[in-house]
Amino acid sequence: MAQSNKTSPPFRVYNASAGSGKTFALTVAFLEKILHAKTDDGYKKLLAITFTNKAVAEMKNRILGTLASFAQGDFTGGAGDLAKQILQGSTMTHAQLQAKSQAVLVHLLHHYAQFHVETIDRFNHRLLKTFSKDLKLSSNFEVSLETGLLLAEAVDALIDQAGRDDQITDLLVSFALNKTEESRSWDIAFDLNETAWMIVKENDAPHLAKLKDVPLGDFIEFAHKLRQEKEQREDDMRQIARDIMGLCDSHGILFEHLSYGSFIKIMQEVLDPRLVPSFDRKWAQNILQQDNPLEPRHRLYKTTAPREIKAAVDEHHDTIIKALVQIHRAFIEFTHLKNTLNQLVPLTVVEAIEKEFERIKKENNTLVISDFNKLLSEEIQNQPAPFIYERLGERFTHYFIDEFQDTSALQWQNLLPLIENNLAQADPTNPKHSLMIVGDPKQSIYRWRGGHPEQFIDLSQGKSAELPRPELITLGTNYRSHQHIVWFNNELYNFAAENLPNEDHKTLYKKGNEQNIHHKKNGFVSVEFLDKKQRDEDPKDQPYFLAIERIVKEQLLRGRGLGDLCILTRDNKKCTKIGGYLSEQGYGVVSEEALLIQNNPIVLALVALGYLSANPHQKRPRAHLGNLLYNTHKPEVTRMSFLRKITAHDLGEFHELLCELGIEFKLSQMAAMGLYDRFAYALSQFGWGQSDSAYVTQFMDWVFQYAKRPQATIWQLLAQWEQDKESLSLNSIGGQEAIQIMTIHKAKGLEFPVVIMPYAHESFNPTKVGHIWYPFLEEGFEKLPVRYSPSLAQYSPTGKEIDAGLRETYFFDTLNLYYVGTTRPTQELYILCDKLSNDSKSMSFNQVLKDFLIFKGLWREDLAQYSFGMLPTIETKIKKLPNTLSAPLEVVTPQQHPISMVPERRASSYWFDVGIGFGSLFHELMALVIQAEDYPEAIEQISRKYRLDEDQRQKAKALVEQTVRHTELSYLFAGDHEVFVERSIITPHGVLRPDRINMISANKAVVLDYKTGLAKVQDKDQITAYGAGLKAMGIEVEAHLIVYLREDPIVVNKI
Repeated sequence: MAQSNKTSPPFRVYNASAGSGKTFALTVAFLEKILHAKTDDGYKKLLAITFTNKAVAEMKNRILGTLASFAQGDFTGGAGDLAKQILQGSTMTHAQLQAKSQAVLVHLLHHYAQFHVETIDRFNHRLLKTFSKDLKLSSNFEVSLETGLLLAEAVDALIDQAGRDDQITDLLVSFALNKTEESRSWDIAFDLNETAWMIVKENDAPHLAKLKDVPLGDFIEFAHKLRQEKEQREDDMRQIARDIMGLCDSHGILFEHLSYGSFIKIMQEVLDPRLVPSFDRKWAQNILQQDNPLEPRHRLYKTTAPREIKAAVDEHHDTIIKALVQIHRAFIEFTHLKNTLNQLVPLTVVEAIEKEFERIKKENNTLVISDFNKLLSEEIQNQPAPFIYERLGERFTHYFIDEFQDTSALQWQNLLPLIENNLAQADPTNPKHSLMIVGDPKQSIYRWRGGHPEQFIDLSQGKSAELPRPELITLGTNYRSHQHIVWFNNELYNFAAENLPNEDHKTLYKKGNEQNIHHKKNGFVSVEFLDKKQRDEDPKDQPYFLAIERIVKEQLLRGRGLGDLCILTRDNKKCTKIGGYLSEQGYGVVSEEALLIQNNPIVLALVALGYLSANPHQKRPRAHLGNLLYNTHKPEVTRMSFLRKITAHDLGEFHELLCELGIEFKLSQMAAMGLYDRFAYALSQFGWGQSDSAYVTQFMDWVFQYAKRPQATIWQLLAQWEQDKESLSLNSIGGQEAIQIMTIHKAKGLEFPVVIMPYAHESFNPTKVGHIWYPFLEEGFEKLPVRYSPSLAQYSPTGKEIDAGLRETYFFDTLNLYYVGTTRPTQELYILCDKLSNDSKSMSFNQVLKDFLIFKGLWREDLAQYSFGMLPTIETKIKKLPNTLSAPLEVVTPQQHPISMVPERRASSYWFDVGIGFGSLFHELMALVIQAEDYPEAIEQISRKYRLDEDQRQKAKALVEQTVRHTELSYLFAGDHEVFVERSIITPHGVLRPDRINMISANKAVVLDYKTGLAKVQDKDQITAYGAGLKAMGIEVEAHLIVYLREDPIVVNKI
């Protein structure tokens, strides 16, 4: 067999800038190993890890596609380039390569499960399955992607403990009161849910682990101390402000005597509880930033002020300046205490939330993705590599890790035992063991979810304590973009690198932006500054919308198709706005963010009706519905008048209003239906079935899938909607002629002929940081979370150090984000950003662009648009449109369809046999009968829904008549009482659900329970438990009535 003469170092790190062919390099390395192996199953010893399913699919397709080409003797195009690399330094011929590829491909396809190109999560999942017994996990555990829903359930379970656990009750009440004092919503669930996410975030987990053993009482005591200190700082500020205002009053110093109101303005802000004092004014900063604020003396008054006022201000100059400095210092301390408190109270119960979270996961035999790394680190760190390999049943000798800059510290630590052991056996002269790492720290944009690009930098510099120094290979040619785009990015980011605070980051950007150009000439870049002054009259997004539309029109005139264009933004909201505008102008749009079904007004109205079917007195859902109806039906009243009427407490007015609009709809009828049927009923009655069919169809498909869950309720469905609505979007069809709109994060790894980047003015200051971990060693806490504020640097030397580190990484991460965006286009790049004012000192991306243009000698105050390069010639292509089927949405109501979506046991032939089916139908029927006169309509509705024949219909009618006319029951159906049907009672022992409760007075009730089977001893226990639940609520139960329907006539047993 032909041998390879190649010898390569066992540990190689590839620094792969954007467009430099990293997938090509990985494919070559992978194929070299399997095609030069002595056996055809060499691929079993290889493990390639990346971070997304899309990247896995791309790499697998590239490997399999290349093997298929080689096997067919096709060495042209891309396959030829790969073959050239693989054969270089080898005695293998093309014929031998073809034969080997045929053998390897056949073997691989017959053992595909052992072809290990997978995501890090998939590999970790296999490891967890292997060690499930050691970790005390069920061997058949499921992986849930609904982390947010599970956390919300855990928070709800904790809040439910209020009233039973005194400490938690006091804490939650105190927190709610504290929020109202700060003019924030008293609803604590939002803050607790936000804090609960710390449990699953790798960046927070190590800090939380150190707080697990801290007693709850310590947190409460510390919170009380902080609250006292905060109030003291507030009192100090106000006392100083009162003293200064008194001084001004005694000397007749008025606001108009001073420059810009000067210090009086700040004193007024301190004394007004509705305002926050601002020290950002230029004159204040000039004073506060000096080492000695008293020198030089500052002129605080206007030149036009009376002489005696000037003399008074000069006389008390030092007193005023000292007061300003003292207030500023007190305000910084007040802000720090407030920011600590805002995080501390939710943190005090995070351990309790975590316990509930673990309980819920255990009950559901479920793990979430974030559990993988934590559980593995607890088990694998102390296990020898041979033992891990033995458990896995496989031994890998060659590792390939892609996108290493996005690897978290914990993920890397979990891989290290295997990799370290593998490299320890490596022989540079005969490399049977190797590690290849590929990445680009400049494209690291996932620090917020644990990505740690500094790991890549340290590894490439040989700073790893566990691994030998690698051979560093820089892929220096850009194969993606045309000449002037490569030149622009090289020049721009080399210039921007000077602003990076960290020297490693600076070096990385300077060396990484010396890319060579492959063969693609021309290319075009446009940088446009949009004037803010236009926004005084137009909506703030309008200049961007108009600029984007202008570029789109220009592209179409030049012969481009919409499918060549991609718009990249920083966040989903901007994607949605742009997508909405372009859709209104008639352009085709493809975007998960812009096509979220929650942005469709009819879907929102359906959700509102879902809430109303569960609780008809909610005002907010009625308002949502009212806004849509006002826009579609245009009633001859003002919007406020219409909304006031539709949100009125009286349900009669609500239904009357709908009737006036020609809508025959009853909430009670909707509420009596199954989950899917109730939304189908709403669509039919409101006449929405034929409009926005794609959005509505997607929503109805989602409802249908959810409704199949066992015992799914409307409240569970609505809770799931709140969890899923940010990700539910219309499915886009690949290849269709439409503009693509996505976030920069989603675009990573992709390329487009034309990229438009609007809103390119992100600040490099850490404006979007939620919290930082600050040490409180003197208080007995190693670190606690504190909501970030720019004043942190002025609070203490520690705060200054934390703030500096945060600014360093935030600047780097933000620049990375723009680097990813501007390196996506192959032919044309359009950057749109705000125009900066002349005195702007904000460090932002548009400031970097302006400084770059000044550095190049191109900046002109009267020029808004700058261009580089030449517009490329567009080749006319005949594009084959995808075959699509357009079908209108047809709403079929329960009354119309011939099939009922019910379990087989409830087929009509069984309903009137004694058993579960009969009981289910009768309970549903009686839920519609609030008073005796309701039963004819109820019989009609159930007959239509379940297609009862005449005999079954008469049997049902006779049974209901017996019930409502029974001497011991008739008074309950007379319409004199408030009635609750199948209403849940939450008790410490679980949820109870009586069939019927009649409130015969404000605190007295009768409980009714229907039984379709034979009498059982537990029937009495069940209805007694219902009574006990009501008694715990302060309601006296006058009678417990069990109705046995099997007997003829029916029997009423009074307990």
